[in-house]
Amino acid sequence: QKNVFTPNPNWPGPKPDFPDVQALLVEQDKAAVLAFEAGEVDCTEITSADHARFKKSMPANSKIFVAGALQYFWLGMNTAHPKLKDIRVRKAIQYAVDVDSIIQGAYSGTVEKSFGPVCPGLVGKRNQTKYSYDPAKAKQLVSEAGAAGLELELKTLNQQERVLAAQIVQANLQVVGIKVKVLPLDAGPFWNLGQESKGDQWKDSQLWLMRYGTNPDPYEAMQWFRREQIGIWNWERWSDNEFEDLYTKALAETDANKRNTMYLRMQEIMEETGGYVWLTHEPEVFIHRDDIEAHFVSSGEMQLTYFKPA
Repeated sequence: QKNVFTPNPNWPGPKPDFPDVQALLVEQDKAAVLAFEAGEVDCTEITSADHARFKKSMPANSKIFVAGALQYFWLGMNTAHPKLKDIRVRKAIQYAVDVDSIIQGAYSGTVEKSFGPVCPGLVGKRNQTKYSYDPAKAKQLVSEAGAAGLELELKTLNQQERVLAAQIVQANLQVVGIKVKVLPLDAGPFWNLGQESKGDQWKDSQLWLMRYGTNPDPYEAMQWFRREQIGIWNWERWSDNEFEDLYTKALAETDANKRNTMYLRMQEIMEETGGYVWLTHEPEVFIHRDDIEAHFVSSGEMQLTYFKPA
């Protein structure tokens, strides 16, 4: 399937640079890369593995564009689910996941490690977490919680990098005595998981790999985790009075240092729920023909109206 855009013959302004624009609908980035290499498309987003490959050997007559890493990717947990209500279980999962292995194994080392939802270059960006990869600590917490042999489901979008990341999490948790079943989902079912308006599947959601995008201010990233977002985008289903108060104050604060302190504390509060394992900040990476001047916004969307011959 594709969308085809053709010139309006009655348009009185400047003539378009291209006779038509064909936007092919390709869900899998890997398939789109193969189409690019076969000469069937002129611009496409690419996977981290292909980005690493092209760094070593670029296709002829091609250019790479890396948009800003205004995405944040994490392992989320339903803090209200009976299997995850004990914070010791959630903390055990935080200590059990080897984020560095995910960055190398699923993303070929091409993404930046995350320490919270505030992205690189923004006020409130964290440089560390209060947990670290420690399987021994994770095993201890599992034992204290009486959760040995616990079985959980981990849901993710059915995309190569996400599935690989999920499989690494699965292996990590197996080591500490938690058995995980990985369930890749298409976009429709996945994005309905935590939406109470879409049915009761939120009640059964346990673990998921999630990525949100944002704009160049931390308020945008933090708004989805407020109390009012429970059952909409706060799938982890927690709330905190201090977090709510800081969110309101940070919106009105003009002093960058004070805002920085507020957003750092808000991310600590999120982490203290045990509901998050921060993973990466993924850039949006594109490849295009070098005879095209391509344009993208920092959050990673193509600006097709600004494309023109180079």
